[in-house]
Amino acid sequence: MKSSHVLNSLFVLLICLPLAVMVVGIGQNYSRTGEKRELAVFPEFEWNLPALTAFPKEVKEYFADNFGLRYELIQLHNAWHVHVLNTSPNTKVVLGKEGWLFLRSAIDSQNKKLLADDEVANWVEVMEKRSRWVESQGAHFLFVVVPNKATVYPEYVPGNLKLQDLSTTDQVIQALNRQSDVNVLDLREYLVGKKSEGLLYDLTDTHWNDRGAFLAASEIVRQLRTTFSEIAPLNSSECEFFASERASGELAELLLLNDEFQEDAIRCRMRGPLLWQGIPSPKRDYDRHPDRMVSTVNSRLEFPKVLMLRDSFTTRMVPFLSSVFSEVHYVWETDQLDVGRIESNQPDIVILAVVERFLPRIPELAKLIRDHTSKNVSH
Repeated sequence: MKSSHVLNSLFVLLICLPLAVMVVGIGQNYSRTGEKRELAVFPEFEWNLPALTAFPKEVKEYFADNFGLRYELIQLHNAWHVHVLNTSPNTKVVLGKEGWLFLRSAIDSQNKKLLADDEVANWVEVMEKRSRWVESQGAHFLFVVVPNKATVYPEYVPGNLKLQDLSTTDQVIQALNRQSDVNVLDLREYLVGKKSEGLLYDLTDTHWNDRGAFLAASEIVRQLRTTFSEIAPLNSSECEFFASERASGELAELLLLNDEFQEDAIRCRMRGPLLWQGIPSPKRDYDRHPDRMVSTVNSRLEFPKVLMLRDSFTTRMVPFLSSVFSEVHYVWETDQLDVGRIESNQPDIVILAVVERFLPRIPELAKLIRDHTSKNVSH
């Protein structure tokens, strides 16, 4: 009987513990949910019918997001899935071999149903139109394909998600090379060939590390030097790679297992003085997202002026490219040409750099959008 009372008391304690922790606020860790969203806040009570009707639902949402030990319980659940069941508790993350993590959507993009002939033709038409318009403005256009992590490291992708031999990226690149005059730089094979020089991508993140970014930037510069010989090359001797503090990437964060998925962060320490500096970017439509418009200037150089339409992969290339270009505007936009900015900045070179998982959507979005000047170059 005594043991029964103990068990009952323990059960009641466990039931009440999350509420007690929530009230006292001990150990709460709302900022580390890895959900990339704002958690619900307690609603304000108002004496009107709409507010009174919504109040119960809002209170429920608040408790669901903020009950005591929520983070710890979710973390325990995720650890059980990863270490015991060997499955990912988050559908966005794939557990690879030997501690590698992959973004599920990136792998799915490589195993996506192949494009029909008319879809490939549409892709070529979109890129040709962009290239021709840029060149009509007196600038050189370069389209750069950034590889998914799984493309460079397929050996760490789990066997049940084996990548298909031919991808939509292959279709697009082959068609562009065969049917158009668009300047294309496909970094996939190049980076695969550089794996012997050291780790190129973070194990616990979707992105490349500083070594991968430096090599990619070097290849972009090498490609441009075939047209603009006055651009200085990026040499590996200019960068000292080292293992920084232990860290974890966004994929580990999505699993809420940052402490368990730790790796040496590969960083680059540039040798010699810093030759470029950041400059204020035109505010315009980037007021709400200042990180999506980065501008740099290198006062020691007079050429070239570059506009780079990019995604998140370009972020780590900024220090390297900025060291060899006189002025660069890095615009977080790949779905359409920023016509107004090209016209106002009058760059010598326009670079469109896109990670391959985003390639299939460009023609689809191009059908739906028009840039602010209504010039018909984005579709």
